[in-house]
Parts: sequence; C-alpha cells; structure tokens
Amino acid sequence: KHTPAPWKFSFESIDPEWAVVMTDGGSVIANVNADHRQEANARLISAAPDLLKALKALYAATPDNEGGELGHACMLSRAAISKAEGQ
Repeated sequence: KHTPAPWKFSFESIDPEWAVVMTDGGSVIANVNADHRQEANARLISAAPDLLKALKALYAATPDNEGGELGHACMLSRAAISKAEGQ
C-alpha cells in the first residue's frame, strides 16, 4: 500500500539540482532531477494518489457490461489500477 496522500513537490531541498516529492508531513516519496522536463515528472508523481483515487471512482461507477469507448476506457482504467497496486 502506498504512502497516503496528499503528496506535493518542492524545489526546497538540500540540493537545488533536485526536486523533492513529499507528504504534507515531510516524508520523502521521491527525489527528481530539477531540470525543466523533470519538473513535469515531479508534478505527475505528486498527483499519483489523486489520479488513482479518481480512476477507482470512475471504474466503480461504470457498469461491467459497458461496451464501446467507455468500455475500452474502463479496461484501461482497470489495467492502470492493477499496475499501481502491484497486481
């Protein structure tokens, strides 16, 4: 089970070359090199718990027998949830 949300990212670390993704309590989740592309990665990492929660809610609200694009999106959601949960 992952560290509970919320997660945030900050450039206020010991080394200015690194961004830190952490909990509100200050527990470090990840260190990310602080170049312009990695800032986007740090933002994505910090949003991961919220994205997982949203996917679970959408998946739960979708009928099992849904077809078409919504059914495909539901299948992708289930795969992402499984990946995030190590299943």
